[in-house]
Amino acid sequence: MKHLLVYFTKTLHLNPLFKELVEEKLKEYRLYVDEYIVLDVNTANLDFFINLQDSKYTHISIITEESSFCIVNKFLATMNESELIQSDDDFILKDNLKYQNSSLLIKLNDKFVNILKAKDYFLPEFLYEDTMMNVFYILDDDFDGVNVILNTQAKPYGVKVYVFNLFNGLICVNIFKEKFSHLDGFMQSVRALFDKKIIEEINVFSFILNKLKEKNKTITFAESCTAGALVNEFSKLDGCSNILMASVVTYSVNSKKQWLKIDDYCANNVYSNECTIAMAKGALALTKADYAISTTGLLGKDDFNEIKSGDVFICVANNEKNISKKLKLNSSRALMQKECALACAVLLLDFDKELFFNE
Repeated sequence: MKHLLVYFTKTLHLNPLFKELVEEKLKEYRLYVDEYIVLDVNTANLDFFINLQDSKYTHISIITEESSFCIVNKFLATMNESELIQSDDDFILKDNLKYQNSSLLIKLNDKFVNILKAKDYFLPEFLYEDTMMNVFYILDDDFDGVNVILNTQAKPYGVKVYVFNLFNGLICVNIFKEKFSHLDGFMQSVRALFDKKIIEEINVFSFILNKLKEKNKTITFAESCTAGALVNEFSKLDGCSNILMASVVTYSVNSKKQWLKIDDYCANNVYSNECTIAMAKGALALTKADYAISTTGLLGKDDFNEIKSGDVFICVANNEKNISKKLKLNSSRALMQKECALACAVLLLDFDKELFFNE
């Protein structure tokens, strides 16, 4: 599956928040953008749309505004020798697969084309079927072994498998259906092979939230180097208020001492497993949650004594036990924060496998 995203707008493609909205919506439909194009509203012509017929893409999403939505429909009607009909306040291509709330889905030769009329921060729903691609995760350190097993297993079922390491211990699997694929059969075989290791949701944090909600458990966070990146992953999800007790960002040593009650040793060794354990215990005492996750480390460009840039310490704890881990990260500051949040999710899943993987 090859996906082209086209911005046929005067100003919306310049708005970074709107572009983030588009990306989030596409993720819901398991669509990745292979290429995106900004089309000049003033100079666009029919030739561009004619060329789309012979392009390599199977799915083409065109983001328009009110005026350009009409232009696209006129071009496509001319190409297909079709008619325009009025629906709601729009003139749309008569030969369409579906039209719903300013979103139109058509078939252009063998390609699906979805035209969406956006406005300010309103983006209509994409109308693609959400079953064209499946995403799931496997908790396993043996990437090469998992890759071989999945690709071997996929052949009899006629599906294409793309496997990559999202983070050490967390393998992301993308499954693309072919014309005669038997996806259900493939997934049944994967469940049998990777029992209690498979996460069948597109979002790992959503999987955790749903399991905690199901088991009536709560969680809290004490973050330093991630500065709220971890709790942000959960707060973006519907239902987070059912499981999220509180979160503190204790960036300074003083805030760690005052809010989380870490001792002098941890205060003098904030980049350590001992400190992150103390932070998690302090968060549990502060909020009375069932689980706590804490982070501390060095994400700046410079090293600090024996601590190197990218050295991060994370901990998961409950009232009975705790587990901590040192990470070695090497990327931009923002990406390291996201990687750390993901590592915390993996550590939590490993911390209580009975809760997350037993029915």
